Amino acid sequence: AAAATRTALATETAAATKTSEAVSEGIYFVRAESGTYVGQSGNIAERLSQHVASGKFTRAEVETAETYAVPGGKTTREVAEQLKLDELGGRDAPNILNKVNPIGSRRLDLMPDGYLR
Repeated sequence: AAAATRTALATETAAATKTSEAVSEGIYFVRAESGTYVGQSGNIAERLSQHVASGKFTRAEVETAETYAVPGGKTTREVAEQLKLDELGGRDAPNILNKVNPIGSRRLDLMPDGYLR
């Protein structure tokens, strides 16, 4: 069952599509003056507004955020977020603002087969 779940998650994550249309559920990344941040949300517009309200990013920075539709729920979005973060060099890469990996060491079994961090 775990292998089937991993396969389904990997398939859904691979289907994440970048779009210029408004994306509600999915992942996003913000390129800010201070660095790049990758996030996920079931309501991206609301989450980006929260980042502006907290002072983490400016309105101009979130308006240029790249968004990717990732249907399938929170875990699927977290897997996609981790893959995008890895694509950018990982959490510890220079100019990456993320403080934690969305898929920690205890949940690596959720990642696609053959995944290595």
